[in-house]
Amino acid sequence: MKLTQKHPANQVLDIINRVYYNKLTTVSGGNISTIDDDGNIFITPSGIDKGSLQRRDIMKVSPSGEIEGLHKPSCELPFHSNVYKLRPDIKAIVHAHPPALVAYAVTRNIPITNLTSHTAAKCGNISTSRYAIPGSKELGDIISEEFAKGFDLIMMDAHGAVVGAKDLESAFALFEELDYCARMQINAASIGLLSEINGKHAKKPQISFGSFKNGKKTNAEIDYREDICKFLSRAYDQNIVNTSFGTLSQRLSEDEFLINPHLADRKTLTPDDIVKIKGNDAEEGKIPARAAGLHKQIYRTHPEVESIFISEPPYATTFALTQSKPFDSRLIPESYMMLHDVKKLPYTAMSNYKEISDVIGKKVPVVLIENEGAVAVGKSLMQVFDRMEVLEYSANSVLSAYRMGTKISPMSEEEVEEVNKYFNIW
Repeated sequence: MKLTQKHPANQVLDIINRVYYNKLTTVSGGNISTIDDDGNIFITPSGIDKGSLQRRDIMKVSPSGEIEGLHKPSCELPFHSNVYKLRPDIKAIVHAHPPALVAYAVTRNIPITNLTSHTAAKCGNISTSRYAIPGSKELGDIISEEFAKGFDLIMMDAHGAVVGAKDLESAFALFEELDYCARMQINAASIGLLSEINGKHAKKPQISFGSFKNGKKTNAEIDYREDICKFLSRAYDQNIVNTSFGTLSQRLSEDEFLINPHLADRKTLTPDDIVKIKGNDAEEGKIPARAAGLHKQIYRTHPEVESIFISEPPYATTFALTQSKPFDSRLIPESYMMLHDVKKLPYTAMSNYKEISDVIGKKVPVVLIENEGAVAVGKSLMQVFDRMEVLEYSANSVLSAYRMGTKISPMSEEEVEEVNKYFNIW
């Protein structure tokens, strides 16, 4: 069931669970709320373990101020209530203290949002607020004032971050994306200067699909739809995709493939959500992910490719955001065997999908695209998932080595050639 179709209390419960288990807050930190069409606010309780909340723990506050529930509502209820009064377009609020955002908050800095086209479009402008005691009327007034100016995302000095949106799914996705930005920038600090989108030009091809009515599904298609959902959910748990970014596809025939939809939570997809592409047409009533055009180009160029995974994993993408140290996949035999030689393409490659499809393939199954992310191809959904996972783990290892301040010694040419011959890679 989609989040927006659930009872408001269950929506709050689902999102606070995701916030907590994604390590974006602690047992006692953060608060989440949503307001229904009748003006009732459903909000997390005060002083209750965020890791063990149940539906009955979510508090309800009526427009008249009447409180229903087993506990006290969050001490930040006043600012939630004020924001809803000042901004009728905002129906949900997420506030928490993830380590990366707190790092920015305690240094009075703001994460840069124009690192990738996705984060630039999603996060936009960020406001800041001066410090005040948590739960105080003063802090509530300060936060409400920034929302009243039209900001949806606010960095709170010496505190954390808070976002507001049209619903809880959107609010959480925005909060999650900001945390991604912060983490990638902190990682990048150990390897070189950030490369922002400013001044770069990459107008992505606007691929428009027609429509066709999908008939009876083959057993293979049914299985692939389920597998795409399972692997994307798993990728979400592994922090390889986030709520709103990451596309996974599977070829069905020469000119047909399945892909996840546009603007859909990668964690909770169902097989019926998956979109079938047939030639230049998309399954009736569905919108494919924006990267569908790139998937289509790669499939047409490489008949041997059966699956494609495009994402923005935070450790690997760090190497796509910096101007100095490259990513070297020749760390250990297992990394090289899965990734081979990872190439980095300029941001302008996004304006011409052919440039990407001409580079990627059997010998270069993974590419990093400057200010964009990573693309992996392979012969199965399992293989492209494995490649993206190995890429992220390997990038984490390289970053850790750089932080140690010691020289990285990748495999030698002789050792690489030995692996190629022993495992018959080429």
